[in-house]
Amino acid sequence: DVLGEFVEHNMFVLQQLVGGEAQVGKGGSAPVNFVKFLSRFQVELTGWVERKDFGKEVVMSVFQAILRADLSLREMFALFDRNCSGTVSFDEFREVMESFDLGLSRQQLGPFFRALLGNSADKKINVVEFLSRFDVVFGGHVHSEDAKWIHEVLSGLGKLYLAQCGDDEGESTARTLLDRFEKADTDGNGTLSLTEFVREIQHWKTYLERLGVSPSYLTEDKLFEVAKVVDISGEGSINYLEWIDAFQAVERRGAEGGTSGEWVQSDFGELGESILMVLYRNVICLRRGLQYFDPTSTGTVTLGQLKLACMALASALSKPDPPFSEKQVMVLLSHVGDKKWTESDEICYTALLDSFNIVDRGAPSGMA
Repeated sequence: DVLGEFVEHNMFVLQQLVGGEAQVGKGGSAPVNFVKFLSRFQVELTGWVERKDFGKEVVMSVFQAILRADLSLREMFALFDRNCSGTVSFDEFREVMESFDLGLSRQQLGPFFRALLGNSADKKINVVEFLSRFDVVFGGHVHSEDAKWIHEVLSGLGKLYLAQCGDDEGESTARTLLDRFEKADTDGNGTLSLTEFVREIQHWKTYLERLGVSPSYLTEDKLFEVAKVVDISGEGSINYLEWIDAFQAVERRGAEGGTSGEWVQSDFGELGESILMVLYRNVICLRRGLQYFDPTSTGTVTLGQLKLACMALASALSKPDPPFSEKQVMVLLSHVGDKKWTESDEICYTALLDSFNIVDRGAPSGMA
């Protein structure tokens, strides 16, 4: 038995690789979590592509588009919950993503939906909770460059909302934000006017002051400034995604503290990893394609030519589905090196392709 002989002769190496997760013995013994074990090994372009979150950036473009569409609450729910069941299934999520022409296959969309499901054993998620998680994972734009006092007001209001949550903190937070949105929407049109938003904050003014928010930040003029920041689309009203995005920083802090939302920590590098794996497995074909653009063997091509070679490879591997899209390739290439590239810039493709490396991210201490 060749496999048995291999195991017997390499017992020490296997035990070191498993790192104490299980005792490997002849004939098998304690089970090893092979998914966890294999996920330790990742393909990297060492020294070229440091960030592994470019898959997330592709889907973030959808979040931005939906955010700026300024949909009413009913339209927002209907966008994802297409059969009005009150939940969002993977097929419904996939239909929305496909409508934005991201070039993401069913397999590529899987990790993103699993991140939104979190620890749930169900294959569906309540639509209210889904939108809250969708924002926490892909949003977070209100707080990026705004004045510190605006953060203080929104953070204080978010803490007051969180204080109303029950034991099931994740779902309860989403439900609380929905309840407060519906109460603030006094005309019932599914969005908040800036005036309605300001009135909602004024309702909590006394409690905000008790939290230490300066009264000078809670004047009507100042609160309208806050409302305009929350109105990302600039349409003069605040839709539901803009509403929950305003409190995204509070939600994320709760997740990082371990009290809720551990799904935020999901690995969005899986999409990038799959693209790098395809390129690595076909590096010889990719090199030959690039040599077509380099007849004098200089070892360099333009970034545009590198994109064309990658897309030619994707076309050759397109059955049943292309392994990646042009948009995904452009996001990946934007992370190559430490500069902003244009398609006419030259890149040393020989050094790039030679930098492919398989790295063991979970190696026990003392092992390379």
